[in-house]
Amino acid sequence: MFFNLTKTKIRMKELLWFCKTNDSSSLARITDSLIPLLKSQFNITLLSNKTNIKDIKNVIIGEDTKSVTYIDFLKKMPGAFKNGKINDENIRSINMKYILIQMVDLIYDGNYDYVLICNGIYEIDWITKILTSSPTYLTNQYSKKTKLVVWAPIDYIPSIGVIKNILKADLFLTMTPVMKTEIENILQDQIDKVMDDYRKGSIDSCIKDKSLDELYNCKLDWVGHGSDITSEIKLPRQQLVEKLNKMHSDKLIMSKHQFTVNDIIILNANNYGPLDPMCDSVENTPGTRKRLDLTIKAFLKVLETNKNIKLWIHTNLKSFFEMLAIENILLSTFVDNIILSNNSLTNEQLGFIYQMSNISIQTSYAEGWSLTNLEASLYRSLQIVPDFLATGWHYKDNRGLLIPITRKTIKNEGNLDVIIGEVSIEDTAVKILEALELLKNEQELDHILTDAYDYAKSYSWSSIADKLILILD
Repeated sequence: MFFNLTKTKIRMKELLWFCKTNDSSSLARITDSLIPLLKSQFNITLLSNKTNIKDIKNVIIGEDTKSVTYIDFLKKMPGAFKNGKINDENIRSINMKYILIQMVDLIYDGNYDYVLICNGIYEIDWITKILTSSPTYLTNQYSKKTKLVVWAPIDYIPSIGVIKNILKADLFLTMTPVMKTEIENILQDQIDKVMDDYRKGSIDSCIKDKSLDELYNCKLDWVGHGSDITSEIKLPRQQLVEKLNKMHSDKLIMSKHQFTVNDIIILNANNYGPLDPMCDSVENTPGTRKRLDLTIKAFLKVLETNKNIKLWIHTNLKSFFEMLAIENILLSTFVDNIILSNNSLTNEQLGFIYQMSNISIQTSYAEGWSLTNLEASLYRSLQIVPDFLATGWHYKDNRGLLIPITRKTIKNEGNLDVIIGEVSIEDTAVKILEALELLKNEQELDHILTDAYDYAKSYSWSSIADKLILILD
């Protein structure tokens, strides 16, 4: 008797991954960190502006497709050129249209099980609208349907108008369970509205059944964000001070004074801006969701009675100085207590900053993930964050100090209304004072910092990859 010992080769699933990583450092980290972990489970094609991820097929945004060359496409697009050169002001939206052509061509020629789009919510909404508008766009030449998965950080409570197209995808991934719940609430509101319209006689049973079927079939889940910043190597305070003073002498850090072991530092490491050139206030301007100005004003209030603290602002410095000019906050008023550094530093240098910071703070309207705070928690920096969406979720249960939301406000973002959470300068100052007192209570402080550290450490890239693999299985 003979046995056939030939093993059947299991086909690896095919994944087309799209991420416009030059728009966000957070999205770039997701792509750089997850794809090397996923490539053992999927045959991956990356459509991006990346060229440095090995052992996968890279398709660069703007490369020619079989449908039309990039330059011929630009020639047909109004506003693509200005004085004979590519018009940087309009090229982003124009490029998104070309990316869709690339994506549809790749899907048609390939054998993809999934196309995963990891990008900002407005671009994902628009892409999903187009890809789901025709069954042919997600179907290959052999009539195989590719499942559409969209994954987005959502930084505020959206309206149905913001996410209506994304919900047509086969799977909609948020980055936090709290935002998944918010979207489920939006869906339930829509279901209630359909039933109410049916009871009033505004719609017939066919429209009701079709609408309910679409709403009930929306698939939601959440996958978080890992961290590239590790805290396994911690330096003695004196050695850390020496490292930072070397960065200071190399002009990587701006401050009037050098660092000492006794410095009490409050860090805001949010990427700020860019600002609208026509704006006259940071309150209602696109690009200013982080509200760094509130941190500064609260710090100045605390500084009136606590002269030995310093505020470290690690951000987009160009946008930071634009914000100072807009709000008429003069740097000279707190120059002795300010430290500035640019967000282009290496991960190792950022680790030094986190480790030196006794307290980390942010006063953002809302966060879809809050990466810098979780990274700082890995270095046992005490967190002060708004009690809203991602930050409120991460630092509940006494893992940090939560600034109460003064009010929830409807803000126009991307020509659509969204709900944001506002904190006051006064409440923020109170929390800074609480944090300064907490630094003196070693036992209570250690309990809070340990819980926050353990929580932040649970979001490793390997755990994120494992969950994504499970979802896509």
